[in-house]
Amino acid sequence: MDEREPDGWSSVDESADPSYYTACLEAVTDHEWLARAKRASHMRLDPTEGDAILDVGCGVGADVVALAELVGSTGRVVGVDNSRRMIERAAGRPDPSAGTAAFHVGDAHDLPYRADAFDSCRAERVFQHLADPRAALAELRRVTRPGGLVWVADPDWSTFGLDVPDDGLAERVMDVGLAPARNPRIGRRLRGLFVEAGLCDVELDADAMVWTDPDLVRESFRLEPRLERLRTESELSARRADEWLDTLRRAGERDEFLAVGTAFTVVGTVPDGGTDG
Repeated sequence: MDEREPDGWSSVDESADPSYYTACLEAVTDHEWLARAKRASHMRLDPTEGDAILDVGCGVGADVVALAELVGSTGRVVGVDNSRRMIERAAGRPDPSAGTAAFHVGDAHDLPYRADAFDSCRAERVFQHLADPRAALAELRRVTRPGGLVWVADPDWSTFGLDVPDDGLAERVMDVGLAPARNPRIGRRLRGLFVEAGLCDVELDADAMVWTDPDLVRESFRLEPRLERLRTESELSARRADEWLDTLRRAGERDEFLAVGTAFTVVGTVPDGGTDG
């Protein structure tokens, strides 16, 4: 892994502005591509009446609520996140499936659940921020029953780029070393981790992500902190940084702005007798 220092997403509660992260998740979740991908991921878990599903790194809880509607009144969906602020926000969501959805504060590396407790588990855009993705995947396998599914999706930040007219600053800003993730290339490594963990029938999908809203990209790609980093490490001026952001804004007004990236989704089955306790 190319693990780096923890990013803000790794420790939301200790960040300077925790509300930024909850607001960012709310905004990104409404993005058309992500909403479509989420619906597909929910169905890929093949939820049926009475199933128990775990969402690791649940954030503000949108997936938990959506999945709770699919498992019915006899099922349960549990969301766990290491941020108390996220869990408080998730627990306060309007929930048409009251009693079916639950939220807990917990660590992906040491889940507070017994072995084989869930019929399936998911983690979306989480492994990129973890200190030890291998340990987290081992935990997902442990708490999923034999024959159950483990589903993980994460981006590969080295594939991200912007199509904007400039003098090459976009490439510098989008350098993978400035990505807002602890493990920026984890997407391409997920399949290998699943195989290494002993999961069966491992499937891989790679999806192109497309954004045409520069404001959403500015927030979710953390463009301003990237520019600030470049300012401290090079001769990039504050004026040049502001001009570049204005170029993005004007490209959006002309409907000429484009950002692209790749997300990898991997799903595997826990083999019979496959937990270590």
